Amino acid sequence: MGLRQAFSSKYIISDDAREYISWMYRYLNPDLFPGDLIADYFQSVTPIGYGLLYKIIAALDIDLILFSKIFPIVLGLITTSYCFLVCIEILPVPMVGFIASLLLNQSLCMHDDRFSATPRDFIYPLFLAFIYYLIRSSGLGILIVLALQCLIYPLIGFVDLLILALRLFHWQNGQITISQNRKDFILFAAAIMIAGIVILPYAIQSSQFGPAITAAVARTMPDYWHGGKVSYFSHNIINYWLFGRDSGFLALISPPQLLLGLLLPIILKFQSHFLLTKQLKDEVKLLLQVVVASLIMFFIAHALAFQLHWPSRYTHHTFKMVLALAAAISITLILDATFRWSRQNGRQILILGTIMILGTGLVLYPSSFSLKVFPKTPYVAGLFRSLKDVK
Repeated sequence: MGLRQAFSSKYIISDDAREYISWMYRYLNPDLFPGDLIADYFQSVTPIGYGLLYKIIAALDIDLILFSKIFPIVLGLITTSYCFLVCIEILPVPMVGFIASLLLNQSLCMHDDRFSATPRDFIYPLFLAFIYYLIRSSGLGILIVLALQCLIYPLIGFVDLLILALRLFHWQNGQITISQNRKDFILFAAAIMIAGIVILPYAIQSSQFGPAITAAVARTMPDYWHGGKVSYFSHNIINYWLFGRDSGFLALISPPQLLLGLLLPIILKFQSHFLLTKQLKDEVKLLLQVVVASLIMFFIAHALAFQLHWPSRYTHHTFKMVLALAAAISITLILDATFRWSRQNGRQILILGTIMILGTGLVLYPSSFSLKVFPKTPYVAGLFRSLKDVK
């Protein structure tokens, strides 16, 4: 549906693409947009690797807007592939990979996280690739993906570094111990060097418009409060820390099926009731490391207020991936336990009922029937002929 809408007219372009891609026509004609401060600004904040990609596309005489509509297909395939591979590495059951890929793709399609081929669209394939190579202990793969992440979306590069730092320590017998594997420290040092070399030029490039606004000044501006253009601050503490689009660590987490991932820690506490957990590999702990690393960056971004962009950018994307993986594992473990109990007790009808409920929840939501209640606007859903006389 997203592709159909994108190609329904040559004048349709996503919000982010209007900001990041419009100025790139300067690659074809450097004299475009003279004195345009908005174009100059977005050119200054465009990540180096992302700008280089579109510069190559322009050199190949491919229309940039057309490329931004087609390339998300490639990013989607890469994201789905790595999502499936990561799941197989954690729990070698194909059904886990299928469910995780389905949930993640549903979530991405509900927001502007795929259809514009702008920097954030690259987060998912690159971060899942980073996790995959981390599980596989491929140092070269880790460093290459980290470099690409820092070149295209540097914010998540900080999360990558923290994950590598956390893996230098282990929790054993109620105590924190330092890794005895020398390769872990060499990998972390190499990652620090690569991130520093890649991110520093971008930081210098982005500073030409002066420093970011301070929290003290922003608090005096209505635009930064609820109802304003940014709506960062809020008098509602829960909304501010949890659900605020730019300030909350659970911002834009949907569809609700992702929250099934919160069941995984509970299931792991009662492994004797879920026999399939015997196939669960130790790398499942990597999901917790991602959460911890993301939250650390989230609170650092809050403490530095706007110096490291919006705090929610450090959790919004990574939490989606972690919850999709955890939800798929939880669903599979619950299904396996249900099937085993049903067969032992002659309750085959329960198996059928479980499959129907699961299929309805995973496949039919979100669907067109949800338009009856979402979004909550004066819009009327219906066909053209039945709507043409609506006033």
